[in-house]
Amino acid sequence: MRWLYLHFPYLALEQQTRYWPSPKPPSVMLDSSGKQVMLADPPAQAAGIQSGMSLATATALVPELLCLEASDRQCQTALTQTAAMLYRQVAQIALHPSQGLLLEMNTMRRLHPDLDSLQVALIQQVQAMGFTVQASRGNNPQAARLLAENGDSTVGITTEQAEAKLLALPIQHCRLPAETAMSLEKMGIRTLGEFMALPDASVGRRFGKTLLQWRAQLNGTLADPQTWYVPPQRFHRHVELHEDIRYTQGLLFPLQMVFRELEHYLMNAQQCTDEIHLRLNYRAHPAKRIALGSAVGTHKAEEWLKIAQLKLERLTLDAEVMHFDVKVRRLLPLVPEALSVLHTTDERATRPSALRRFTSHLQARLGHASVRQLRLRADHRPHLSVREQVLQAAEPSTAQYNPPGSGWPRRRPYWLLYQPQPVARQQLSLLGGPERIKTGWWDAHAVCRDYYRAQLPDRSLCWVYRQPDQQWFIAGYFG
Repeated sequence: MRWLYLHFPYLALEQQTRYWPSPKPPSVMLDSSGKQVMLADPPAQAAGIQSGMSLATATALVPELLCLEASDRQCQTALTQTAAMLYRQVAQIALHPSQGLLLEMNTMRRLHPDLDSLQVALIQQVQAMGFTVQASRGNNPQAARLLAENGDSTVGITTEQAEAKLLALPIQHCRLPAETAMSLEKMGIRTLGEFMALPDASVGRRFGKTLLQWRAQLNGTLADPQTWYVPPQRFHRHVELHEDIRYTQGLLFPLQMVFRELEHYLMNAQQCTDEIHLRLNYRAHPAKRIALGSAVGTHKAEEWLKIAQLKLERLTLDAEVMHFDVKVRRLLPLVPEALSVLHTTDERATRPSALRRFTSHLQARLGHASVRQLRLRADHRPHLSVREQVLQAAEPSTAQYNPPGSGWPRRRPYWLLYQPQPVARQQLSLLGGPERIKTGWWDAHAVCRDYYRAQLPDRSLCWVYRQPDQQWFIAGYFG
């Protein structure tokens, strides 16, 4: 059976509450008037609440009942997010608003010869997102959809058994217009099999061309074209909070769930990111935008949660947060961490990544501009050959500047003073030198100095220089 249909019976409710902590209260969806129940989740149904019941009766049965408003936009968002999560396993997915996804399975047979196992894996993945799902396969999109919407699973059964289940469906449960279903019942047609046995001419004459086309698609004699989902090159989640949040600690739980979805999205796309934009929407205050940055691109949820935690520790909320948005606009290629050929952790390979993660945590805690780095410049003057700048998030360059002279690491220290210190010649025991540096005639920083390695009375090793006026200065220290 080529087609798999995923039906989400409580999508309108679960999309609004799936980021909430457990246990969740029984919830219902109200109609536009706000006085009648349109949809009730399983806990509400277990308490006796049904669709069509008045709000007054429902709240009498469950005083703590959660009442939500219908949102087609949120249902569409949920379908899009679910399709993005499943895209790695199945390449051809069609959105069927407002409660379903259609997946074409035959193209995945080379990777997944056992389609039953693939179907079970997809169901588990959707359930991990917090959605209730009914899944069924069929020989065509319409058959798969009818079986799924009626809760008939096709795992472990043959094509003939699935066809028998389909034909046994009550005519009232086949997504036909209410007037058409009633007319068929008056004719004595109570199951889909009885309807499919009717002659085409009589169906077309009595019910029109539209129903005739639907029946042709259902028996596979007429093509049913689909619009395939194309994943966007960005990540966005809008999270409605179950209650207003006054302290930043309350944001960590929903953020953790969002970062897990982000990790799965990035893994599917074999990408990572070094920047996440967080927008906190206050109840009675302008929204606050927060940039979460990493010194190295990463896809891991635990890394982004740690960065967010360090960033939020320094933040005081201006007001109560009603909802927030998480956006990723810049995607980078995912480069796996280097491992040794024996699949054991190599300290030399993992050290650079660990250092970059450490600097990311520092930037989150202290602020981006507070963490700085030194860069070499192509200048013979030692005090101008190093400059300070804000630590960049990009990967460090593999290019390396080597100052002239084969003995640079041995003859010059890595510890240079911002301001040279004057020193008396009598305090110095010269150990090596001189190294004459006379340059900079083209700018306002010309120098003429003789540099020496020297030892001070306290036996510390330093790098000193002498100016033409015979004054001595300490330029830096050897480790």
